[in-house]
Amino acid sequence: MSQTNQKITRQTYLGLLAAALLSFTGILTETSMNVTFPELTKVFNVTLDTVQWITTGYLLMVTIVMATTAFLLKKFKSQTIHLFAAIAFVVGDVMCALSPSFPILMSGRLIQAIATGLSTPLMFHIIFSRIPADRIGSMTGLAGMVISLAPALGSTYGGTISSTMSWRMIFWLILPIIVVSWWLGSHYIRIDPVGTGSFDVLSLGLLAATLFSFVFAVSKAGKYAVLSSQVLIPFVVGLIALGLFIPTPMVIRNCWTSKS
Repeated sequence: MSQTNQKITRQTYLGLLAAALLSFTGILTETSMNVTFPELTKVFNVTLDTVQWITTGYLLMVTIVMATTAFLLKKFKSQTIHLFAAIAFVVGDVMCALSPSFPILMSGRLIQAIATGLSTPLMFHIIFSRIPADRIGSMTGLAGMVISLAPALGSTYGGTISSTMSWRMIFWLILPIIVVSWWLGSHYIRIDPVGTGSFDVLSLGLLAATLFSFVFAVSKAGKYAVLSSQVLIPFVVGLIALGLFIPTPMVIRNCWTSKS
């Protein structure tokens, strides 16, 4: 039977739903805390430019983790990756909900971001691995809706919950969704590793340093002069890391080629 005549199995639908729920919830929390910034500055006695890192840092961590998924999907079963992501999200979520200080809240957000950075590429991996060719377009469109709808709802969700209950309930109320996602994933995600390959740790580190330095420089530009050392130093560090990052993958490939 050709791939275009295949039907999407119930297992595939439910496995995709598991990844979509985890991805949707993770992306929802990206923007849900934005409306709580003024309150959090008072609760934790920190400045507004410090509080904004619970969103900025979250997005940075998501971006960095996404860069590792191509390797992880070759090394581990998709079910294992989903399980790890679900556990990480629960741990980070509980840390945020119970956080007595800003560093604990920030740490919880970064752990949540790891889960989101894993679940979103996993959702697309399931689509391209298990969906027939003639349905891939429609399914990727639905996956795109998940990614675009979640941040649009985030501020409304966060504002409604924080105004009617507490900002901590933003985290407690999404826990049941993660439990459902975990249960579905443990039963219906069945995709084995898809190959072999090495992981370029150096390039990942340089990419992380580049992104963090540039974002940090921009965040300081709102408080200090553009030509001040507080802005220029992280910007220059970012440029140096970027300059080292661009040729690094080619150098490593050449080294491996010469050794073989």
